Amino acid sequence: MCWLQVKVYDSVRVSKLRLFADYLCGIEPPLMLYDVEQSCYVSAVTSLSAAAESDEDQHSVSKHADTETKV
Repeated sequence: MCWLQVKVYDSVRVSKLRLFADYLCGIEPPLMLYDVEQSCYVSAVTSLSAAAESDEDQHSVSKHADTETKV
């Protein structure tokens, strides 16, 4: 493979990664943020365990609300 093909493949790969990062910035809740000052993407998720705890808290709150409405 010549060096030009390698550059083309790398360019396409970077383009696809940027598109995917833009997608992750646009979903709700966003998983990535774009830092304009540093011109880079940063993670919006603090950690997996914190996100899992948040999901569990929301699930228990909604479960608790369901039982209150039934009573």
